[in-house]
Amino acid sequence: MDLYDLQLGDRVRLVDGTIAEVISPTVDGRWIRVRHIESPGNPAHPGSEQLCSEDEIEERVDIFD
Repeated sequence: MDLYDLQLGDRVRLVDGTIAEVISPTVDGRWIRVRHIESPGNPAHPGSEQLCSEDEIEERVDIFD
C-alpha cells in the first residue's frame, strides 16, 4: 500500500490483524504513525502507537465493517 494514499484518521488493518488509526501522515513515504484500536492477538495492544512501513499495512478498512 502506498503510504501517501493514507490520510489522518484513516483506519488500516496491519498484517498481524491489528486495526489501527493513522495519527500522523507520512513525510518521507517510508513510515506512517498509527495508534492501535483493536488487536485480536494482543489485548494489551490497543492505545499504543507504532511507526509502520507499507509492508506492515495490509489494507485500508471502513470503520463500519
